[in-house]
Amino acid sequence: PVTTRFTHTKPAINTKRQAIALYEQAIEQKARSNIDSLYKNVNAQSRDSEQGIVTANPAPVPQKVSTPAAVVAEPEVLIPSIYDLDRFVKKNIPSISYGAHIYASDNKSGFVILNGARRRIGDQLANGIYIEKIAEEDVVLSYEGTLFTLPAMKSWSGEQ
Repeated sequence: PVTTRFTHTKPAINTKRQAIALYEQAIEQKARSNIDSLYKNVNAQSRDSEQGIVTANPAPVPQKVSTPAAVVAEPEVLIPSIYDLDRFVKKNIPSISYGAHIYASDNKSGFVILNGARRRIGDQLANGIYIEKIAEEDVVLSYEGTLFTLPAMKSWSGEQ
């Protein structure tokens, strides 16, 4: 088999920014959809009870929804998980030791500890991995032009 050695060329910034923006939009859209669904269930239940209709399995009534993050489900996958990458891509990604994950919605105060060092968005690890985004449940990384997510607090030790 022929193996190709890639030299690191940073991908076009516009492409990464667009992919991350789409990822953020999917999370926001899913949160809005979940909240709308909750309120539709509550409204339908209220309407039914006013009309004297009793359902066998009524929808649960939310007690308090303080932020959309409280009801966010998994976003549609726009940036693949490291585990879903092609095995030939995965085998080239260096090990990543996950030490801490602090998410902040302002993107300024959040950080991760990867390979023993505190990292913020835009930082590069010594092994050529870039931190692109620190999300609530994962971190978006890039390596040799490939964007991928790594779940919070899940270390990577090569092809798994």
